[in-house]
Amino acid sequence: MKKILSLIVLSMLITVLFSGCNGVTTSSNVQVGLQMNHFAYCSSVNGDRDYIEKTDKTFAPGETFYIYFEVTGLKYEKDGNQVVYHPVVSVEITDTDGNIVIPETTVIDKEIRGSHPAQYLYFPLNVTMPSDAKNGKYTTIIKVKDALGSGHITSRTQFLLKG
Repeated sequence: MKKILSLIVLSMLITVLFSGCNGVTTSSNVQVGLQMNHFAYCSSVNGDRDYIEKTDKTFAPGETFYIYFEVTGLKYEKDGNQVVYHPVVSVEITDTDGNIVIPETTVIDKEIRGSHPAQYLYFPLNVTMPSDAKNGKYTTIIKVKDALGSGHITSRTQFLLKG
């Protein structure tokens, strides 16, 4: 029993350590395989894995920046010769005190169709911070709900405004 408990604690510790890498923390409810990957703050996004990452995650008030991420494990349905996914993606931005700067907004709520199951779906989002936003750390909260499955995943990442 002690050995099993030790393995569970070690497993939880490893999960916490890896989910916190690069300032990205995620949580999800039970839907096997539902994950958010390749999260990046960017100066531009041109398409699937084609983006210019801004590794310092620093932007100016009023500047438009981009967020790129991929989601794996979304459920799909067959519709004739097509597969259909239905992700619902929302974004919210808070300041260091937890005050809402940009309220939670659903930015994607539609069916995505393809000819075959995808290894992942990618999402390029653009965000423009208010021009009167103060310098400091902010948190981006991205929620992805699988409308065809039972799962959702939430990511919290930080960026810096400096103007």
